[in-house]
Amino acid sequence: MRMNNIKPADIILVDSGTNYGKAILITLNIFQDDDVKFIHVLMAVDKEKCIVAESKVKYHNIVEYLKSVKSYKIIRNNKLTDKQRLSIVKKAETLFGLRYGVLRIVLQFLDQIFRTNFFTVWLKDKKMHICSTLVSWSYYVVARVGFNGVQWQSVEPDDISDEQERNQHVWEVVSEK
Repeated sequence: MRMNNIKPADIILVDSGTNYGKAILITLNIFQDDDVKFIHVLMAVDKEKCIVAESKVKYHNIVEYLKSVKSYKIIRNNKLTDKQRLSIVKKAETLFGLRYGVLRIVLQFLDQIFRTNFFTVWLKDKKMHICSTLVSWSYYVVARVGFNGVQWQSVEPDDISDEQERNQHVWEVVSEK
């Protein structure tokens, strides 16, 4: 697997295929109006490295990470300049080393149940990120790019996927498995 066509700030949507991942997909599909396919999001830093929020915000090798997943889709916003792409990555990197925002997951789950953004919208603290808000915050702060009409504090991987599917003239699929 080669990733020579990856650019900084490309978004990588992932389904791990693990039991934990399956449980998340089942739960999300109960509360979503559409079929949820991805449970995790990474952002390319360059052709080899990505930034991801797991136990904490850290780097991974893209190829090695993608070898361990069931499926993925890499998408790119074609309206961004190279300078904006680099700025988005730099913004995400300011969160490097921060711990995963477990409370945000709980609040997003409550938002799903009650079909609102009430619980997560007040979480503006950049220390409370999960994978999808790491990406949405970086894109929003640098380029005012939003996802699926959802405020950055409440964005989930499915919102990013839905945005790409609805706006294929803006979001190119670079690679998928």
